[in-house]
This record gives sequence, C-alpha cells and structure tokens, in this order.
Amino acid sequence: MGSEEDGGMDFRSLAKFNVALLAKQGWCFMNNPDSLVTRVYKAKYFSNSTFINSSLGSNSSFTWKSIWASKGVLMDGLCWKVGSGTEISVLNDVWAPYLHSSRLISYVNNLNDFKVAELIDQSSRKWKHEVLESTFPNFIVQKIQHIPLAKEPNDDVMAWSGEPLGEFTVRSAYKLLQHTEWDPTAYALQTVYKNFYKKLWSLNLPSKIKITTWKISWNYLPTRVNMHHRRLLNTQICPSCGRGAEDLSHLYRECLVSLEIWKQLSLLDFFQTSKMRSVHERTQRSVEEIVKFIRDYILELDATEKAIIPKKVQKEVKCWKPHLEQFVKLNFDAAFDSFLGRATVGVVARDGEGSVLLSLSLIHKKVSSAFATEALACSVAVRTGVDMRWRKIIIEGDALIVIKKCRKQMGDRSMIGAIIHDIQQLQTGFEKCSFIAYTKRIKQPSPYFGYKNFKIIERILPGR
Repeated sequence: MGSEEDGGMDFRSLAKFNVALLAKQGWCFMNNPDSLVTRVYKAKYFSNSTFINSSLGSNSSFTWKSIWASKGVLMDGLCWKVGSGTEISVLNDVWAPYLHSSRLISYVNNLNDFKVAELIDQSSRKWKHEVLESTFPNFIVQKIQHIPLAKEPNDDVMAWSGEPLGEFTVRSAYKLLQHTEWDPTAYALQTVYKNFYKKLWSLNLPSKIKITTWKISWNYLPTRVNMHHRRLLNTQICPSCGRGAEDLSHLYRECLVSLEIWKQLSLLDFFQTSKMRSVHERTQRSVEEIVKFIRDYILELDATEKAIIPKKVQKEVKCWKPHLEQFVKLNFDAAFDSFLGRATVGVVARDGEGSVLLSLSLIHKKVSSAFATEALACSVAVRTGVDMRWRKIIIEGDALIVIKKCRKQMGDRSMIGAIIHDIQQLQTGFEKCSFIAYTKRIKQPSPYFGYKNFKIIERILPGR
C-alpha cells in the first residue's frame, strides 16, 4: 500500500523495506572499510574490487546473496560530490545533483575519458565558463555553475542523493524503491490527487471519518454492488429503500433514506457506520436513530476538541550576551532569492563588551539553495576573522546544521561539503575558533542586509 500522500494507508511494503535495510549494509561496506564485517566480506567476496563492482560468485552464502542483490538500489541513489574532479567521468558518472537526468547531455562526442577536473580552473577554483558553454546546453551549464567548489582541492567522494546531508538512510532508500516499479495506482501521483490526499490526512477530524472518505475515493465501501461483484451476495438492490442497485452514487445521492438524512445533517461517517451494521448485524437504523446518533457524536467531538486545545505558553525572548574579553564574536545571517539564484550574507563582529568592530554584507551569485546560503554566510564570517588577523573568535548563527558540520573534523558528503571543507581549513589559522548556534528567538543586532540588499553593492562598514 502506498503512502498517505499517494492515496494509500501508509503501510510499508515489507519486501521493499527489507531491500532498503540490506542496502544499508552495502553502504557500510563502502564507507567503513576498516570494520570487522567489511574486512571479512571483502576478503571472501570482493578482495580485488569494490562492493559496487563486485560479482555474486559461486557457492555464496545466503547473507551475501541478499546484500549483493540490494546493490542496484545503491547504484540508483549514489552520486559524486565534486572535489578535485580527477576521479569523476563527465558523461559516465552521476555528479550534477540538480538535474533530473542522471547523466549529462553534451554537444561534443568522445567524452568518455573526459574528467570533471578539466572543467575546473585549478588556479582560481572556479568553473571554466567558456568550456562549459561549448560542451553542454545552457540549462546544464547553469546547473553545473551552482555546484560549489572548495578553495583548496579536496578528494572526490561518493554521496547518497536521496538525502540533503548526503548520508544513506533506510527511509530514503525505501522511497526510491517505491518509484522504481510500475504501480497500477500511479494516477494517484498526479498533482491533483496528491494534493487531495495530503489535505485529507491533515484535516483535524477523527481518523474513522478520514478513513471513510479515503474508502469512498477508492470505492472500497461494502455496498451491495461491490459485494455482488465479489460473489458475496446474490442481489444488488439497496436494502434501505429497495429502489435500485446500491453503489456509491445511490448510497449518498439517490437512496430515499440518505436524502432524508442529507436534509438534516451533512456528514459521511455515519453512512459508513450504518452500512457496516447492516452488513454484519443485519439490522437497519431508522432516519430518526441516525440523526440522533449524529447529533450526539457532534457534541462529543466539540467537547473533546475543547479539552485538547493546548494553552499558548509565552516563550521568553533571549537577548545577545557578551562573551570573554579576549574573543571576538562574529554573528552571521543570510537571505536567499531562489528566483535570481542570489544570496546576501551579513556579518557583525563585536568585542567582549558588545561594541561593534565591523559589519559586512556581500552578494553571492549562482547559489543553489538556502542551505548553501547559510554555509556561505558562515564561511564569510570565518574568512573575515582570518583577514582581520583575530586569534580567538566565536562564530554564532542560527544555521544549526551548518554549525554542527563545522564542529566536526571530518569529510562532509552534503551539497555544501566544499564550503564546509574550506571552513575547516580556515579554522587551523586561529588559536581558538568556536561555533555556537542560537534560535531565532534571540534578538541579534544585524548588519544592513536582506532582500533589498540584492540590488546594492557589497559593503564593509567599520565599527565606531
């Protein structure tokens, strides 16, 4: 059964979920080469190769056969994150994450041995615009130029395209598997149906009312017509009025009993309740009984809703606090315009007493996302500390994920991996460099920047 948004009941396919779990072990083979499990399997099954390039072999264990069978899922979801570009084939590898097609289209033939490194100016660490324009269509050129490059060349790494952070998850692998096979209910994936089910399941109504509506949309109610088609009944005649075949249209719009109820009330669940009782208990309710039941149920719902309404708690707004005197604190923030693909970043530097030493705002072009914008802002803050030759700094911002990545001294597989690599390299130039995340509730004096700053020149303002 598909997800709720796709018109299902959100029950997992155990077979696909099991494949996703097995693919997780394959991911571990690729990224934990020193683990005991990886070393054992590599020695036995792919000693002279990698897991992705391994073969099934003969007389293999059932465990290896199962893990090897999940390799296709990994191959569908893996992509390269560009570092130096020397390991990535331009046409044969997946490395442009913002394109729907897995591999690129080129104007030039015989590019099978062409590496991504040849598209990069290694001295400036920027994309070669002229080479890109002469090699690819314009829409591909624009996407490639949105891929950030580290100032210092780093290793090319394999990442998982199903997650923004680039790390494999069973959830994203299962989602990928759901879209790899033809589904007879695929029409439900159309936008109009998808929006309907998304709104249906988000309604603040009892579950049985939403489930009844879902059953109606798929014609799953036990009407006489449906039961006759399944050879459970010998007749299709409506048991309430006896004036026609009981299908959904008759049940809700033509049956005399239903029409009488519609005159007084307008709910669906009770038709389902009445229908189930007539099927299982072989009893029929009168119009008066159904109306009374509905009214009592509405009163019960009102009482329940009033009881569970949470009280709003006034949260205390925290203010910016000074820090140790020997440190300089740099606060950063950013704004992103997805239409223009531009970002404005702002930085404020203050001493231990809170006096502004410097404020700065910059415009970045060809930025891919708000996520990348926050990383760029953090990078600008760190680079400002380097340029000003401050020895001890504190970097503070509201981008929690970016801050966490900067604290780790390891490679990053996400779309901002190149920017994080630069930040980690810059940290080595300080005697002390700390990263702090704060919530939006904290009042921060910011430099003059925002969406209106997309139209002004870059500026650096000294403190008073």
